[in-house]
Parts: sequence; C-alpha cells; structure tokens
Amino acid sequence: QFLLRAEGNNGTNTSITDGSSNNHTITVNGGAAINTFTPYHAKGYSLLFDGSGDDIAVSSQLVPAGPFTVQAWVNFNHTGTSTVWAQGTSGNAGRTGVGRSSDGSWFAQIGSTNAGGNTDIGPQPYVWYFTELQWDGSTLKFFVDGFLQGSGSTSQNPENITFRVGSLGSAWSSSYDLNGRVADVKVISGTPSGTSTVPDSRLSDETNCEFLGANLPYIADASSNGRSITVNGNTKISTIAPPIDYSYSPSDGTSVYFDGTNDEMIVPAAAWDRDADYTVECWVYATDRHYVAMSRNRQAADGIIFMLLPSGEVFFGVGRDDVNDWDLTYTGSVDLRDQWVHLALTHDASEKRYKIYVNGVNIFNNTSSYHPGSLNAVVNIGCGDTMNSGTTNYGTGWISDHRIVNSIVYTSDFTPPTAPLTAITNTSLLTCNSASKIFDTANVRQLHLYGDTKSSTAQTKNNSSSIYFDGTGDHILLDNVGNMIQANDP
Repeated sequence: QFLLRAEGNNGTNTSITDGSSNNHTITVNGGAAINTFTPYHAKGYSLLFDGSGDDIAVSSQLVPAGPFTVQAWVNFNHTGTSTVWAQGTSGNAGRTGVGRSSDGSWFAQIGSTNAGGNTDIGPQPYVWYFTELQWDGSTLKFFVDGFLQGSGSTSQNPENITFRVGSLGSAWSSSYDLNGRVADVKVISGTPSGTSTVPDSRLSDETNCEFLGANLPYIADASSNGRSITVNGNTKISTIAPPIDYSYSPSDGTSVYFDGTNDEMIVPAAAWDRDADYTVECWVYATDRHYVAMSRNRQAADGIIFMLLPSGEVFFGVGRDDVNDWDLTYTGSVDLRDQWVHLALTHDASEKRYKIYVNGVNIFNNTSSYHPGSLNAVVNIGCGDTMNSGTTNYGTGWISDHRIVNSIVYTSDFTPPTAPLTAITNTSLLTCNSASKIFDTANVRQLHLYGDTKSSTAQTKNNSSSIYFDGTGDHILLDNVGNMIQANDP
C-alpha cells in the first residue's frame, strides 16, 4: 500500500527546473512542489464514485443483443447495495448488470436470471475484485477473480438502452450508486471463452471490443470506437488502481502541485516569443477550487491566458487592451475537473491563427488581428486572473509536462502523449517534470514535504539515500487532496 523511497543527496521536491537546452531559471513561489501524480502512471487509473449521483454513461447499446463478455475491476468502499455497471430499466426482462445486493451477495444478471452466487462469497469492502459476466446466447456465467460464482439459463437478449458505470440510473426507484472504484470496464461482443483468468496487466483494446473505459488518465473510451461518455456527479480519476505488479520510478513522470495559496512558477519572458509560430501544451488536473492556469502573461495589456476556470471549463484570451477587453476569447462548455486533461495551444504567425486542442481534439480555430508583444513579459504558471477585475487567483491542482515549442507541433487531431514529453527541436521550455527525490513507489500517493526535509547520502541502510529531518519543522504529509485517497482506505 505504501513504500517511501529517497534518491540523491540534498534533494527536495521544490527544485523545479527547465529541461530544455535553454535551462531557463524558474522562480518558484508559495508551496509549489514536485509530485508523483502524473498522467503517465504505469499502474493505471480507476474511476472514483462517492455513492451520491456519480456515474458515467454511454447513450447506446454496448452489451449487444447476442453473445458477450463484460469485464471490470471493482473495489467497494461500503457494504451496501451498489452497481458496478448496468444496461437496463426497472422491471425490464432484458436488464443486465453486475453489482452488490443488499444481502451481501453479488448480482450478475440478465432480467430475472442471476448468476451472482450466494452471501458466503459476496464482496467485501476495500478489496479489488476482477469480475467477468459472459453470455453465449443460452447460458449466463459470472466469474470473480477467475472462479465461477454461478450460472443460469436464459435466452433473453440484453435491453437496448444506455450503458452506465457506477449506478443503475434514474429509470429505477433507487439508482444504487457505487461508493468505490471501478477500473478497466471492457465490453466484448461475440462468443465468450467460457472461462476467466485474472489479468496481470491492464486491459487493452482488441477485435470486437465495443468499449474500454476507466483506464485512462482522463474519462474517455479507449477502444477504437471512441464513444462519447457523459460524466455525472463528481466522478473523479484516482491513482488507486487494481493490484498489478508495479513499482514507481521518477522516470515514469512527475508533476507540480499548486495548493491555491500563492503558489506559482515564474519563467523568463525569453521562453515564449508570442509573435512567432509556437505550441504551448501541458497536462493539468484541476480540483474545484479557483483557477489553474496553463500559461499566461500577468500584464494588464498585451496578454495571453490559457487556463481552466473554477467551473472546470477551458478559457483562452488574447490581446487584452485593459482588464475587461480581449480581442479574441474562447470559453469551453465541458467540466474538466477531477481528471487529467491534455491542453495544447498552437499559433500560426503568418495567419494570426490560434487553435486549441483538448485531449487531442481540436475544439477552437480562429484568428486575431491583435498580436501581443514578443518578449516583453514573463510567463506565469499556476495562477490566473479574474476577467472582470484583473486580480490574481491561484490554482489548485497539478500541472505536468509544460512545454513551449517555437514551431507548430500539432496541425490536426492527435492521440495525447502516453509517455513524458522530451525537448524536441525548437523546444524553448520544458518544465513541471523535474525528478522527484522523495516518493511512494507503491501507489503514487500524494506526499507533501515540509520544512527542509530532503534526501541524503550521509547515512544509509541498504538503499543509496535516506530521508533527512533536521528537527525543526521537517515532516512529510500523506495527503488526500482531491479525494484521490479516502480516509477509510486501509
């Protein structure tokens, strides 16, 4: 569950650097600090549901009217009735789903045919289970951790209606919302194998895969179908993932955490020529407090700002004459909080054209007649301003792999990066990816270092480094910011 490790000597989690060849000096204010929470977490991610109105929904029939297999990892935070996934309405003969019943047993059903077994082998809280429901057209089988729990005979096709993860939906007298985590929800059409094996790695796309969700750093369908997902409630991305063999290393990526209280990074103006061709990109995970700015110019004029608003929507503005006037703006319409989001802004100098990409999808394409000055102001990361007052608000969340390239990297839709960014040709700045010196290798839990806590090679035992506390205010806090880790997790 937790394994604390140190590397290097005199290493702290506030030594944030520029990984480009320019080696720009970065000023770090407040408590902005390196963190191991990243969009490249090799152990993977899960969806966290709080048991009150949370679910994700796909408005099409994913479980087909024919043979199928549905796999999913689940970890319950309580012992009440709750849903892992479902496709159906109350009383319908074809309602299909998997979850936990009020008597403590599994339910795994098509209509009235339940292959869930009995209370002797029902799910317990805080344990990961690999579930698999199979139907070959006549026999329904339900497996947990590779073992057959029950079976039943039915020729009833699954109901053709919205597929949900985390609840039954509003079509039931009670939606039986899940309080817990789900990972790797995979729907496969075609004749099932008749057996089940617990995977030793995260699930992936394959032939006849209809849907693959709850396994990316953001909420999306990872299958080739790329189906649209509706997110309800405050469903979150969590780093608490299924028990796959894994050990974290700083080479897997890092981020910078901003706590919303005067945290920011200040980069020299030379890092961003705003009159040239350029691409500015980063990953950002924002919580529901204040702003998280991707990159901005804090001046009252000649500004560019690109950030997530407190509402979780993307905001972009360019060419401000004063605090209330922008030549070109864009405000998104989707709440992107509580998940990793890849943001990219490109600028074509000859056309004076700006494009915005969210998770690789182009959502904005427009021109501006106004151009800010080229090198007349520093770049600020981690803070934004209130559009109507010009005052500064500081963001709460994580930013990873903030890169500025003096050329256009993306010209059309693309797959977001799956590994830490590098200093490609024309890279002017690459930051928010400095190596962490003190970290959790087991589950990448959130660590906050206080005082002068640092790594040290002066005294060691088995490992090459230890963690040094000087007796004056030094300590490490294992945090649950953003509800990534719940207080009742064992």
